[in-house]
Amino acid sequence: MDPMARARELFFKYDGSRFYMSRDDVEWEFRSYEIPEQLRKQWLEELTATKLDKLEAGDNWSVVYFLLHHRDTRHLERILRATPRGSYGQRCAFLEDVLEYVKMCAQAQVVGGTQIREAAQYVLNQARAIDPDVEQNVSPERVVHIIASATELRSLSEGFPKP
Repeated sequence: MDPMARARELFFKYDGSRFYMSRDDVEWEFRSYEIPEQLRKQWLEELTATKLDKLEAGDNWSVVYFLLHHRDTRHLERILRATPRGSYGQRCAFLEDVLEYVKMCAQAQVVGGTQIREAAQYVLNQARAIDPDVEQNVSPERVVHIIASATELRSLSEGFPKP
């Protein structure tokens, strides 16, 4: 296999994460290809676009997790247009990660109080929509915690300036 093709294969298989590569003991192989930073960034953009396309499909919680992992703060608006999908746990994970994503965006100063309030309200609305779906054998505490966290974030948003 062409070395560049193998490097690309590893990059995409492991979501561009050297941590994930090291976990499976292939980071050394990826590093041996000495991929130029510009090409790695290009691959990451391509991978990000592929991930974002999955926001409207299947269990989409992993998309927000991917953006958090790569500290990519450019996609809040697109995330807020998505509906949490998958099992109860996956929908909760999506909303929990959205809350973390909003905090990351606020720390990076790419969103202001208005966007934070809108995002918190989105999480509240989506969490309330999950609650009636809770199966009898699943504790609703996770949704209750999400609602409390989103309410707290919404109240804290008053102190954030515009980006």
